[in-house]
Amino acid sequence: AERFSKVIEKVRHKLSRTPFQQQLFVKDGKKCYFIRFNEIYLIESMENYARLYFRDITTYLKRSLNQLETELGQTMFFRINRSQMINTNFIKQIEQAENGRLNITLHDGKLLQVSERQSVKFKSNNRLKTKFN
Repeated sequence: AERFSKVIEKVRHKLSRTPFQQQLFVKDGKKCYFIRFNEIYLIESMENYARLYFRDITTYLKRSLNQLETELGQTMFFRINRSQMINTNFIKQIEQAENGRLNITLHDGKLLQVSERQSVKFKSNNRLKTKFN
């Protein structure tokens, strides 16, 4: 059982590093997209759907934000509030708001407010501290 568990973990690790696992397939009407994770800069919750922003395109995917958060991991993406998750590589500016929260400006100029709880997490995240200090 222990050897089997190690083999399964090894396979999972290899699969998570393949290009296939680093993209999403999205069908939007007559259009289909293979979207690389590193192209997505913002994901917004729309009830049972997620609105994806990538390149200059916006499309919908029938998955919840919670599902996408698990699928995408936390190496590149950060959940800033209940309804939005951002790719930290697209952050242009971070400002401290008067209420202790953070305001984040993305590369396209979109201004987003980080919730109080997530602002604390963002500030204490060592990976993000290193990246933005």
